This record gives sequence, C-alpha cells and structure tokens, in this order.
Amino acid sequence: MRIAIWIYGGIGGGNYSQGIPALNNFVLRLANTHDVTVYSILPANSGFKPEKYYFKSAGESISTPILRLFLLVFIFISDHVKKPYKVIHGIWLYPAATVAVVLGKLLRIPSIASAHGGEAAALPEIDYGNMRDGWVKKLTLWTCQNASVLNFISAFQFKEMQRHGLQRKAASIIPFGVATEIFEPRPKPISNFIKILHVANLTEVKDQFLLLRSFKEIIKKHPAKLRIVGADYLSGRLQLYARELEIEQDVTFIGPVPYVEISQHYNWADFLLHTSLYEGLPSAIVEAMASGVVVVSTPVGIVADLGGAYFVVCERRDENNIASQLLSIWNDKIAQNRLREMSCNWAHSHSIELTVQQFENLYQETLNERS
Repeated sequence: MRIAIWIYGGIGGGNYSQGIPALNNFVLRLANTHDVTVYSILPANSGFKPEKYYFKSAGESISTPILRLFLLVFIFISDHVKKPYKVIHGIWLYPAATVAVVLGKLLRIPSIASAHGGEAAALPEIDYGNMRDGWVKKLTLWTCQNASVLNFISAFQFKEMQRHGLQRKAASIIPFGVATEIFEPRPKPISNFIKILHVANLTEVKDQFLLLRSFKEIIKKHPAKLRIVGADYLSGRLQLYARELEIEQDVTFIGPVPYVEISQHYNWADFLLHTSLYEGLPSAIVEAMASGVVVVSTPVGIVADLGGAYFVVCERRDENNIASQLLSIWNDKIAQNRLREMSCNWAHSHSIELTVQQFENLYQETLNERS
C-alpha cells in the first residue's frame, strides 16, 4: 500500500537526529511492507538519512513557515499525481493532520488524523495545549470532525477532547507500543536505597518541580536516588531548584541519551516516577512497563486508561500523596511484584509490532469503506 504520512516534526531532528523514537520505530516497521513517504513541515537535521522510507521537507533554506508549508504541499501533490497514494495519515492534529485532511478532501484520498501530544490539553497557566480558546482550538476540532478516521493514543486523550467540545462519538484508540527486543525485564541487585527514574524532556507540562518536591519528601523517610534523563528546555531552572531544596547530592541530571542506551537506565531503576499535568500516552511509561519497572504516576494518558491494576496512581500537584504512595509500594513487595508482572505483560502484548498491525488494519478498513 502506498501511504503518505504528514508530520510537523519528530523524525530526523533533535538530539542525535533521533527525533521521537516511538514515531521513527513505527514508520520504519510500516515501511517494511508498504511504500511510505513522510512529509515533514519541519526539516530534519543536516545529514539525516531515512531507512526504508522516503522523507521529504521544504528544507532549511526557506525560513518563512507558510512558504515552507506551501512548497511541501506542492511536492506532495506532484508525487501523488505521478503515483497516487491510497491513504494520507496526519500525525498531530494541528497543523499536520489539518493539512492531511484538507488534501484528502481535495484529492479524494481517505485521511486518518492522529492525536499524539497536547492536542486535547488546555493549560493556560503554562501556555500549553490546543484546547485553549482561539483559532488553534477551532482548527483542531475541525480536523477531528472532518477526517475520514479519527485516532487517539489513549482513551484519556479522546475523553479530554470530547470534554472540550468534540462532537464526534467514535474514534480509534491505538496506544503506541515499544520495541520489546530493547525493553525487557532484567534482574536487579538488591539495594538499601530506592532507585527512582524519570525519563522526559524538562518542560513545564511534565511538572518536574513537583517531581523534586516529591523526591524530597521520600528521602526524609528512606534513602533514595533520583536519575533524570532528558533534554533541558527549562534553562537550568530545575537544577537550581534541586539545590534550593538541598537534594542535589541525591539527584543526577543525565541529559539526553541515544535511544539505544535508554534501556540501561530502566535496568537500573526500581520505579519510574512521572508527575505530568497532561500526557497523551507517554512512551516513557510504556518503556518502563516493558522493562519491568513499577510506574508511579499522575492519572494521565495510559495511566488513566488502565488504572491501579497496572500502576501506582497519584494525585496531581500533591507531593505528599506521591511520596506516601511510592513508599507504601516500596514496603509491599507482593503488591510491587504484582504491578510489575501485570504492566510488563501488557506492554509485551501491545508492542510496536501490534501498533503497526492495528494501523494497517485501520488503513485497509478505511479503504474498504470508500470502495
């Protein structure tokens, strides 16, 4: 099948040109059996070379975003005229899926619009989310209503979008799985301190200031170490806050790491602690699940979907609740092992291979409905 994937960015960019690894893994595996071209509004890093699929962007030489977008649309239409696409899949509702839906209508191609990030969020205090009032909200909701198929990576995300005015009653829910050949449970040496991991870019929506306050409450009652892996978009504010809390000797900021190396951090950890205000999924939680790491998290994304049978679910913005729940599960080895087994089994039965298969089925069903 010939498939066009529209994205804003996320492939070939960022640290190590690895973009968003979950997205890259999906496209790579899809391209094993399909003719896939990725159209990226943002250019990839210089020197990036895709494997198995085609990657097209207007390039870095055009600095005006609207001109870059129009050129990319022209490139897409030219490619489609030469060899027609069967489906067009926009990932991130605005602007990529908006463009995909418009092109689908103009060229009579079935369109799939996928939400992957903050599309259903409305957090004006940190200037985050498409559902804050304004034209971005209107265009996002228009995209949802007009796509041939609407897709989310969690039921939580779909419900949040409905809460903000989405009228569409049905949507496909496909969580993005991980590469289970990379993420698998490993034996851990017994330690007298708690090893806590956090994997995410340092940003306001992850509420990592709450993460540090929670960790301070934990080490008041039990020795622990916190390891934070991810690129810093807070300009050093989190490191300064750790010093203000006088916990810097127990907190290690690793920074960004190559995707092939991230599993060693999960192999070190007893817990993944996730304190986000909002998530679509996220991939770090599924990676931890597959690695046999117990996840302690606020009720967002996949955590809200699956609940307490798979995770330790904590209150948002409440460091005392987070610390209390993590210490409680640390002291209950039976419950800890049960969560570890349940979440690991789920992650391995919902791998990236299943994700690709589900999207292949979705593409085919969409085509069948058109015929």
